[in-house]
Amino acid sequence: MAGASYSMPASIAFAAAMAGELGWTPLLNYLLTVTALLVAFYVVFRTGANLRFAEPGLTTAQVMAPLPPGLYLMYHVGSHEARAAMLLTVIVPLFYGLLDFGMRRFLGVTAVYFVAYCALFAVLAWHQPELLQDPDEWIMLIALAALMVQLGLIGGFVSELGDVLRRKNRELGEALTRIADMAVHDELTGVYNRHHLVDVLRREVSRAARGDAVFSVCLMDLDLFKQVNDRHGHLVADEVLRRCAHHVESRIRDIDTFGRYGGEEFVLVLPATGAPAARDVAERLRRELADLEFANDAGERFGITVSVGIAVSPRSPSATVDALLHEADAALYDAKNSGRNRVCSAAVPG
Repeated sequence: MAGASYSMPASIAFAAAMAGELGWTPLLNYLLTVTALLVAFYVVFRTGANLRFAEPGLTTAQVMAPLPPGLYLMYHVGSHEARAAMLLTVIVPLFYGLLDFGMRRFLGVTAVYFVAYCALFAVLAWHQPELLQDPDEWIMLIALAALMVQLGLIGGFVSELGDVLRRKNRELGEALTRIADMAVHDELTGVYNRHHLVDVLRREVSRAARGDAVFSVCLMDLDLFKQVNDRHGHLVADEVLRRCAHHVESRIRDIDTFGRYGGEEFVLVLPATGAPAARDVAERLRRELADLEFANDAGERFGITVSVGIAVSPRSPSATVDALLHEADAALYDAKNSGRNRVCSAAVPG
């Protein structure tokens, strides 16, 4: 973009040189200067040196850099028409600031452009007093002033719209992140929800069917949880669910998946884990949960126990998530009927 904007006044200058209204030396000097600017900015950005500045985009520098060589070119051109054409192209780099400058900053930059041209006009009038009598020169100066004000206002407005858009996009991204998190996490406990657990189980069943690895499922149920609700209230019961869930989640492997299946039931998926290892994990968690201590609003302390049913996925293409959960649920039922606070395993598939 910078190269294209530099090429426009260069093209006009080349035409002026061909017409004899500009010397070849000023044109060559201009080309060398803008080429050096392009190379310098390219090197700065490619090496990452721009990141050391408070304004990494170097927008101000890129907007202001073309002004001196452009003024130099306009100073050496012979006719009013050629200078006016060059002026229109010299101000093109101002548009680089559309999505970066605020209103005040954009007005400030356009003011610098206008003052710089006024200075050029004053120097030209000093050497050519007849320019002060040329109405076209004054019309161009007034038109430039009006154009700079309009560019400043419109550019600042566009920049502010860009800020609003970036803020809205950031807020949208944060909202989408929250929605995505809510889609897979249980609102009460913060662990994974049933939907995500079923997705994980489907993937593990598919892997096991290919013969990649077996995995185990632990279906965990807090014993006599209805009594906790009735005796201590829903708020205390919710806290029991949260603490139990966080305790289990903090004591499993990164590759394991733990979540709330519904009510006071939780599911723990143990990839690459056979029945003996799964039972060891379940027994350890059962003992740890039994050691937790809770308190109600009156300060009365109580504990909770958990029953666990374990099922191991068979290496069979016909295996399904529902069948596996049914086996774990049957094992959990055995644990409940055997006195609760214990771990039972389903028959290991052949």
